[in-house]
Amino acid sequence: MTDLVRAPEQQDAFARCEFLLERYSSRHPLSAMCEYRLELGDAVAQFACMHAAVPAGLTPFQVFACDDGAVGLLGEFDLACQIAFERALRRIQPAPDDSKLIFDMSAVQFMDHHALLSLDSYAEACQVPVFVRSMPPIVRRVARALGLEPLSHIRLGGL
Repeated sequence: MTDLVRAPEQQDAFARCEFLLERYSSRHPLSAMCEYRLELGDAVAQFACMHAAVPAGLTPFQVFACDDGAVGLLGEFDLACQIAFERALRRIQPAPDDSKLIFDMSAVQFMDHHALLSLDSYAEACQVPVFVRSMPPIVRRVARALGLEPLSHIRLGGL
């Protein structure tokens, strides 16, 4: 896949395609394996964070497709990975037939206020309503302590 993602403008388009393919394959019988040369440097981590199965330590967080069509979040979302998280969010687009987009936070270990605000900004710009389910108590406490709860563009619920 290396030759398809050498240029920055190719990376965004390819990542959007990768995520939609991951969403499709999470609900349909399809397997794929991507391989990149390490010469791509940061680009490898950019794509790795968009999948559920990645080598340990390659990225501090993951944004991946759940079996039920939700977008899963896993790991720690803090200032150190803020730019990468915002880039990952920009690359997530609802499928054409989505009437809503659900983020599953059950595997989030920590999310700081920067990441919460980025998620809220994403929800504001999204073409469909955005819901968050299974928000960990620690994340809810961060949001509450900073006056971010309720976030204005995210609907909380156990959908």
